[in-house]
Amino acid sequence: MSASEPGGRGGPLRALFFAVRARIVYRTDSLLSTNPLAQVVVILGLTACVVGAWAALLSWAEPGPPRPGADAMWWSVTRFFDGGTMASDSGVTRIVALGVTTSGVLLMSFLTAAFASKMGERLRDLRAGSSVVAERGHMLILGFDPKVALIAKQFAMSGQKLTLVVLALEDKARIEQVLSPAKRDARGRLHVVVRTGDPRREQSLLRVAAEHARGVIVIAPSSLDDEGSVRWLLSTLLALRKVMPPRFAGRVTVEVRHAAARELLMLATERDVAGPGALDVEIVASDEVIAKTLAHSVRQDGLYFTVRRLLTFDACELYVDDVPGALDGLTFDEAHARIRGGILVGIHRGRGSIVLSPEPGASLRITRNDKVIVMAPGTRKYSLDGALPEAIVRAKSSHVPPPEEIVVLGHSGTLPHLLAELDRTLPPYSRVRLVHGGMSAASRHELRALAKTATRITVDLDRRRAMQVVRDPDSGICASTGVVILGREGDDEEADDAASIATLLWLRHGLRARGVTGRKRIVTEVRDPRAAASVANLDHDILVSSDLVAMLLAQDALDPDVAPVYAELLSPHGIELLLHPRADYLEAGASSASGTFADVMVAARAYGEVALGIYEFHPSVPGVVVRRPTLELNPARDFVVPGGEHVQVVVLGPRARV
Repeated sequence: MSASEPGGRGGPLRALFFAVRARIVYRTDSLLSTNPLAQVVVILGLTACVVGAWAALLSWAEPGPPRPGADAMWWSVTRFFDGGTMASDSGVTRIVALGVTTSGVLLMSFLTAAFASKMGERLRDLRAGSSVVAERGHMLILGFDPKVALIAKQFAMSGQKLTLVVLALEDKARIEQVLSPAKRDARGRLHVVVRTGDPRREQSLLRVAAEHARGVIVIAPSSLDDEGSVRWLLSTLLALRKVMPPRFAGRVTVEVRHAAARELLMLATERDVAGPGALDVEIVASDEVIAKTLAHSVRQDGLYFTVRRLLTFDACELYVDDVPGALDGLTFDEAHARIRGGILVGIHRGRGSIVLSPEPGASLRITRNDKVIVMAPGTRKYSLDGALPEAIVRAKSSHVPPPEEIVVLGHSGTLPHLLAELDRTLPPYSRVRLVHGGMSAASRHELRALAKTATRITVDLDRRRAMQVVRDPDSGICASTGVVILGREGDDEEADDAASIATLLWLRHGLRARGVTGRKRIVTEVRDPRAAASVANLDHDILVSSDLVAMLLAQDALDPDVAPVYAELLSPHGIELLLHPRADYLEAGASSASGTFADVMVAARAYGEVALGIYEFHPSVPGVVVRRPTLELNPARDFVVPGGEHVQVVVLGPRARV
């Protein structure tokens, strides 16, 4: 019988040895597979037990009277952590000291390995973006596309001390690289944190403290198509509902590509529809914002630059402030005259109810329960000691502008909103030519039905391709008053924008080759803001991209009270931004004594408008370098308004003439 077999010589002992060894190995493997923090706790407890055991052995084995317990523990601790302390030991004490030091070396090695493992795990979590965010009052962006960098830049420009947390499935290092310019902005105090995860998962939202955020911006990844982006946004909103507390104090702002999806997304936020309670959500439709900007830009010089100045943090923004005590009980016109260093544009009456540029002489009075809407360099950065001159009522110009002819090249989801806006704003008897070559039969049928919806203008359909019309000298494009180049919508955003820019470059080349001069307005839509930066804007030739949407999202997130103000300005009805000739507000030969911005403010209020600034276009002179247009928003009241037909007044008011 073999000695290794059970029952053989030494069999029971050998079996016991293997059993004990297997159990020790198993327990060690189990310990190493646990959380490193648990390993540290176990090793520290084991260290205390070993030190106490060696102290007890010393008291029993050392000749002479036994040492006090405290002295024995101290002796064991010093030998455990530092082997050099046993050099002076002798006899039995030396043997015990050697055992203490040997066990100390082994346990300290395990302890060091546990700490290193824990540190390595934390570094892996940080690199992978999977660690927990312990923030309160931060701004949270769910999803990632090129607009996120622009939003971060706006946050930095605001000058507020903010922590921005971005949660997306994209690579963490790439997102941090894209956001690095915003972090380096000298004007801001922005701290950026990036985490990797799926915003549609509750666990990911809890990891970035979504329930404690000051505001949440939801942006679908640019890699998704239109239908996929709506499904992604819907899933994210449903996940947010589950993690948000019943009384979430912040605002959720959602960017959707097409307004048609707004109704579906709002169902996910309605009370007791997708779940108990409701979720306060503001939905910004990119196609509506861009369509309105395209329509006004192709009609009025300076409006595009005015909208950008209002939306960007450039020491001239709209703020919603509590009513100062000095304004309590005053009418709008009285308060409008009192505010100096800023311009009172409206009253916020709570729960999204606002009144912008009320009728002159209205009895509307400001109360302490209201808030004032002021255009100023910053919140409360204005005084209340202002005054305006006596009103001089003048007859405003009532001429009807001549009809215009606008050529629209291409077709995208923006077209229905663009056509509706042109139908509302163009002078009577204007014509819009839609160049839509290359469309499918079903799309052409939809386009014909869309053209019939126009009531004030005539819509002509041109089945030629955009490039064919641009390169044809007899296409009639030179005779038009304005051209809109719509961005394509395909699977490859960069290629689509490149096609729109190619059309623009050919159009510029053709107009120059044909000697077309003057103030023909050309507006090009591009989807990616980076593409708009690749081609320079000219005097009347601009590129409109989704960077306006990014600015609007940043404004809404930082100040939820201002959201209904911009919604009113960008809606198809109500109060809007307009540019009117200087002659409507000042005499043609007004001197510096009577031609100040204060005089313009008084005249504007007499028309039911609020004057915001002065836009001056510098006409071209042969042989002279043309200066770029200048825009003065919120100028000082003694600012002398330049004379000439090329000067316009930027106002906020109803569209009274057309």
